[in-house]
Amino acid sequence: MIRARSNAECAFTLSSRNKYSVPSREAFGEVVLARTGVTRPVNATAEGVVIDQRVDWASMMAAHAPAQGSIAMRVFDPSTGLSDMLGHFGDMQPMNGTPALRLDYTICKRKHLEAYTVYATRETPRHMLREDMPNGLVSELIRIEP
Repeated sequence: MIRARSNAECAFTLSSRNKYSVPSREAFGEVVLARTGVTRPVNATAEGVVIDQRVDWASMMAAHAPAQGSIAMRVFDPSTGLSDMLGHFGDMQPMNGTPALRLDYTICKRKHLEAYTVYATRETPRHMLREDMPNGLVSELIRIEP
């Protein structure tokens, strides 16, 4: 279960099927706007399975689908509310000598679309090798150390 009581408190519980789950109804507290530092209340109720948008990349990496398969989910961002997320599982391609699974997904916000691409290891549990974000920022794994 992922329970957000405020922007600083979050609890995770593993369901009986070894998957993260959220309760059927969840209320959210408040959000601090990054640009201004202003805190404003969030009045939203999420029903069904909803992914916290801060970890949307993890939901794509944890999902199972064949190459060229697709997935649809709902994500929540306290500043913009609930959005549909559409994902596509691409083919394997090399990335710095490592076979990488390409995962493309788009979040359908009220006024615009946000397109992301994640490259992850093939084997589970997957590791993110790179993420391309809509603003042009690229996050890339440099190394793994014990």
